[in-house]
Amino acid sequence: MKIKEHQLLFDALFKRNLIAADILQLKKSILDDSILQHGIAKILVTLFGITEKDIANTICSTFSLPFMSVTGGMETAPSNILSEDEVLQYRVLPIFLIGLELTVAFVDPQEEHVRKLLQKISGYRIIAVITTVSDFETARKRYTGALDKLQTIGSAVDLSRYDVHASGNKEWSAISPDNIDVTMAQIADELLLRAAKSGASDIHLEPGESELMVRFRIDGFLQRIVSLPMSYHLGLTSVLKQRSGIDMFEKNIPQDGRISLQFAGRTFDVRVSSLPLLQGEKIVLRLLGKTVMMANLDNLGFSKRNLLLFRSLLSLPNGIVLVTGPTGSGKTTTLYAGLNEIKGIHLNITTVENPVEYKLGLINQVQVESERGMTFASALRSILRQDPDVILVGEIRDAETGIIATEAALTGHLVLSTLHTNDAIGAIPRMINLGIESF
Repeated sequence: MKIKEHQLLFDALFKRNLIAADILQLKKSILDDSILQHGIAKILVTLFGITEKDIANTICSTFSLPFMSVTGGMETAPSNILSEDEVLQYRVLPIFLIGLELTVAFVDPQEEHVRKLLQKISGYRIIAVITTVSDFETARKRYTGALDKLQTIGSAVDLSRYDVHASGNKEWSAISPDNIDVTMAQIADELLLRAAKSGASDIHLEPGESELMVRFRIDGFLQRIVSLPMSYHLGLTSVLKQRSGIDMFEKNIPQDGRISLQFAGRTFDVRVSSLPLLQGEKIVLRLLGKTVMMANLDNLGFSKRNLLLFRSLLSLPNGIVLVTGPTGSGKTTTLYAGLNEIKGIHLNITTVENPVEYKLGLINQVQVESERGMTFASALRSILRQDPDVILVGEIRDAETGIIATEAALTGHLVLSTLHTNDAIGAIPRMINLGIESF
């Protein structure tokens, strides 16, 4: 605890008998790194069980700052002052602006260098108020300032002009890539932008007998976005295959590739998969937002009880935690949010994935490459020789992987993984069917 504000807060908590010196000493080895990752207020709640209200009151009295509940005022909060990264990094939110004074909500004790930095970034004098961890997290989700820069990007292509189902397009069959005023690359860019803005997890380009249907998977459900003339199919798929490093001239076997995109400062990693159908190649693109999809457990929609239960599972020294559900239900996002919460200098965390979806600091990530002999099972065997504390297996899809993962959980490791079942109880017969002993 090198930061003087943190030491002052701990001294105040000692005086109020809210924290014991022996418990603090016991957890000292993981304290500094945890505070750096999550902030001191949140760590006091999770590691020491102090109530959010007691923490906020202690901060207010120690540093002579007012308390404010900020959730209700976020719709009128000043926009375009702080970026998403700045809000997350400094754990602050702009609340309101009067003249040259900007009121900012802090969840942790106000550090002098942070206040000066915010003053420099914003150009305003900073007036600090304190709020609770829960209030801050709820307000942050409602903040519609610089966090929504992506939504301000305008469409460059009116896709309805080329939609074969649009009521005004009676001559759609005559529209070909040669006589339209946009290129296939521009249509591809527009589809990717719209998918990112709508929060879609996948884009499906499906060739039919007379049309190329484009659908987005949003909140787990596929929605038709546009149906383009089939004459666009070859050009559009060629653009996407070329960008993702897929062989454009090979159309008879499935292929996989990747595209990296940037919109409004957000980086998206796009997995591209091609599959030959009777009418031509179907292309599916999965969007993985590197900078915005790294969710916090508090933002995933857990009930308070289930959130406590899930956090208790993540704190276990060994065992296996399986997240189940259909495609697109958020299994991987849930596990990554869990890893992001528990990662630290005191744990050796290793993942084995196909593919590695999000890159995380302080975590060793292994990419499965079956064609080179690097399967889930072989990677798991090697990881177990690397002195791991926590292992994430991207998916248990065969008996060998399931058996090794279960054995690892029984021998002192915490294993996190996913299963494709429709509900949690379905994991039990699924694991038995994979050949894992019922005991």
